[in-house]
Amino acid sequence: MIGPIFEVETVERGSRRQVVVRGEIDLKTAPELDEALDGLKADPLVVDMTDVTFIDSTGLRVLVMARSRVEGDGGRFVVCAADGSAVVRTMRLAGVASDFHVVASCDELPE
Repeated sequence: MIGPIFEVETVERGSRRQVVVRGEIDLKTAPELDEALDGLKADPLVVDMTDVTFIDSTGLRVLVMARSRVEGDGGRFVVCAADGSAVVRTMRLAGVASDFHVVASCDELPE
């Protein structure tokens, strides 16, 4: 049986480096997301999660830790996720939504 789809890739969008995530982020896939975000030097570091269908606490922890690293180095960490999406709902339930800069679409960001 094939599990839920998960993909993560780093792409260049003009002058901006962006991590694009698709599918479900859970205990099994969170380490792959962590690896993709770990050590990236970009300002802002943009994580496109518009195609994420599920995120659990392990995935949320990866985002919190990555945001802390980036902002600790003086950078900005931006999450693209529509209001009402699985990502934003989980952030709100966990009480961390206000800690993140969230935009509905990465198209809203300047190149």
